Amino acid sequence: LNFRRQACRAKIPAYKAQLMLELVLGVAGVVAGGLIIIGALIWQITSRRRASNLRKPVASRVANQSQEKFCGNCGAPTGKGDNFCSSCGSEL
Repeated sequence: LNFRRQACRAKIPAYKAQLMLELVLGVAGVVAGGLIIIGALIWQITSRRRASNLRKPVASRVANQSQEKFCGNCGAPTGKGDNFCSSCGSEL
């Protein structure tokens, strides 16, 4: 921008025109920075909520895992009433 040309049209000294422009740009920078910080905080809060929802175990999965038994020899899953492993044949 040509400050002298604008200052002559508005009858404002060039240094005052530049000071006003710097003030406007400074205020705009502060507002933009504030918006970025607020956006980052909102993103952080919402991502924590989503992450905490993902960490909660589903009750049915927990119940199924606690009821399943595995063979001590080969690690294969076994049924509730099984006395022998159906995969390797070892005694449970």
